[in-house]
Amino acid sequence: MTNRATHIDIAKGISIVLVAGYHSNIQYSGVFIFDLMSLCRMPLFFFMAGIFFKPSENNFEFIKNKFNGLLRPYFFTQFVLLVFSFLINNDKIFWQLKGVFYGNSHTILNGWQPLWFLPHLFAVYIASQLLYKAFDFDNFNFGIKLIYILILCIVGLNFYDTFWYKSFNIFGKAVELPGLPFTVDVLPISMAFFLIGSALKKNLINFKFNASYFAPSLIGYILIIYLTNAKIDLSQHVLIHPLYAISGAFLGIYLVISIASIFAQYRSIEIIFNTLGRSSIFILIFHYIIFISVIGFFSTNMEFMPKILQTAIALLLSISVPLLIRRVILSNKLLSWAYI
Repeated sequence: MTNRATHIDIAKGISIVLVAGYHSNIQYSGVFIFDLMSLCRMPLFFFMAGIFFKPSENNFEFIKNKFNGLLRPYFFTQFVLLVFSFLINNDKIFWQLKGVFYGNSHTILNGWQPLWFLPHLFAVYIASQLLYKAFDFDNFNFGIKLIYILILCIVGLNFYDTFWYKSFNIFGKAVELPGLPFTVDVLPISMAFFLIGSALKKNLINFKFNASYFAPSLIGYILIIYLTNAKIDLSQHVLIHPLYAISGAFLGIYLVISIASIFAQYRSIEIIFNTLGRSSIFILIFHYIIFISVIGFFSTNMEFMPKILQTAIALLLSISVPLLIRRVILSNKLLSWAYI
């Protein structure tokens, strides 16, 4: 991104903070901002990925690059954990290994559920690359792109929970699936947010804050949150009041981009969120296990500490410690190969 797009990098940092904050459940301690923004946190993540999407002329090279950037850190992390689990606890790892390859939030190793996003984002990238190549999607005007995206939404709304803990008869045996591998059953919906981000890339790079748009967007978003019970949680295949939920998600995305454009005027804030944005994959991978480990320690050893303080400290560590992990990884050739 160019200097004109500093706000995009800041928005990327905001998006990972929203993800970590929501997983901390700090909203139950009276901090409502993460609950308020929950409607747009995952759509925002896919939208931001779409902004940085660059289709390639070579499908094989594209798939290899995305495998290295998304699936290699996913599998490396999970395999290392499986080895330790086997050596320390003598666990039977066959079924756990199948869950790792299945790659959704209900089959990934406990404590590492947010990693579902990596294989799913890989699927989103590959599907988008194939769409761009098959239909010359990049040369369509925005109106035609929007039609394709609306079709994806319609397909997604009718398909997202088809395989979510439904019983199927396979070779005469009843099988209950926890969704599809890599959570591809919600792919049309996540891909719609991704493609909108890609389609609006040039507009977003030159984005300017507009108070006359921001104020009604904020009012509309708050009304949707508090009056409709709309909800999006793609990893859990939850989509309540779809029209309101998707509309609210786009309003929330607009609000975050607007706030990021304000933050871009302040150098100290810019540095903080740029740093978080550059480390987003490390925060995504490690934040949840760090958070639950710190909370577990506090609950056992520091019961006198107020819950809100426990949660706040754990959240802060879950965001900051991955920055240190990133530095360690960058200094090691093997780890750099696995994660960079």
